[in-house]
Amino acid sequence: MGGAKEWVMLKISGHSDDIVEANIELERKCPCCGAEVEKPTKAVVGGKGDEINAYEQKVWFTIGDEKGGLVVMMFYGSSGCWATSIGQIGEDVPIPWEVRVGAEGHSVVVCVDCPDGTPAKVTRESTS
Repeated sequence: MGGAKEWVMLKISGHSDDIVEANIELERKCPCCGAEVEKPTKAVVGGKGDEINAYEQKVWFTIGDEKGGLVVMMFYGSSGCWATSIGQIGEDVPIPWEVRVGAEGHSVVVCVDCPDGTPAKVTRESTS
């Protein structure tokens, strides 16, 4: 029988008017079963704190794969605040993890609890 999966929290938020940041934070307990977690071994996006240039762009995070996952889109709105949209990767594809949305300053914050090593792809789309 295999050991418990290691879990991380992927935290996505906007900064200034041109940066989206993706941080990976260690979850001390599995959000599903409460099992203790050691330390993550593989990054989800690429590092502890990836800053993504987002000036006049929407930034799309595709987290997971065709078996399960989600898409998080971040954009700087006309209100002077960061906004988000969250959806499925595709029709009938489940979102298998807990997703929380909050706010810090002038940005929404999206937190996804997912297994360590979950694939994530970042793409950008111009808004100008």
